[in-house]
Amino acid sequence: MNRIKIIGLALMAVFAFSAVGTASASANLGPFYKVEGKTLKAGETRLLLASARGNFQLNVATLGQTITCTGLSLTGPDQIEGGLVGKSKEVIDFTGCTQTGLGEGCSIENGLIATVPVVNLLGYSNSNRTGLVLVLFTPESGTVFTTVKLLGKCMGELKSIAVKGSVIGLAQEGGKPVEVGKGSESLHGEVVFHKPGPKTLWMEEANGSLVETKSKLELGGNAATLEGTALLLVDLVLSNGTRDPVVWGVFS
Repeated sequence: MNRIKIIGLALMAVFAFSAVGTASASANLGPFYKVEGKTLKAGETRLLLASARGNFQLNVATLGQTITCTGLSLTGPDQIEGGLVGKSKEVIDFTGCTQTGLGEGCSIENGLIATVPVVNLLGYSNSNRTGLVLVLFTPESGTVFTTVKLLGKCMGELKSIAVKGSVIGLAQEGGKPVEVGKGSESLHGEVVFHKPGPKTLWMEEANGSLVETKSKLELGGNAATLEGTALLLVDLVLSNGTRDPVVWGVFS
């Protein structure tokens, strides 16, 4: 065998080994969704419904400011999506909203706070892909979640106040936190926000690495915390036009 052939075979072996290494490096599927026992693949979507279990509260403890909302629903592109990392997109409407700490004669217009389009991404609570599955909530573009419209005498002449940043919630299925490697399916999923709550999430990348993402939530430029539980259903539109919930869950 001549020298050129030997070099060519050696190069082929190197490329083959490199390809295997790349494939194994990118083989990790981050936390993802299953619907009725099947992995939701890239390009596949399912309808998503949400409601509030109890109140949601946005607090600025240092200033004694609290916004409380009794209801929650989704509008706009309300769906979960498959892929390397499970995600969802939606516009969130918080209803029955009131405030304390912004002025006794101050109220929230129509008791409604509607977010911009929000993207939710699944991730890990630890850098070694162990622990609990977390959910990052962040505006689809920019940093502003919503601008709360105010009426009356609100801290003088204040007419609105912005909610900015991102926040991380805890994924639950059937009322229990989702542990890495121990996913299950049920009709009801949940995302739970509590204070102080997790501030860091590790996201799966296509190259097999994890990217660390930190969250910071602000109300009017001041550090804020979010508390509350969102109840989630995934449903299908049947041929007769009705919508029936199906079992689903978060897996890793």
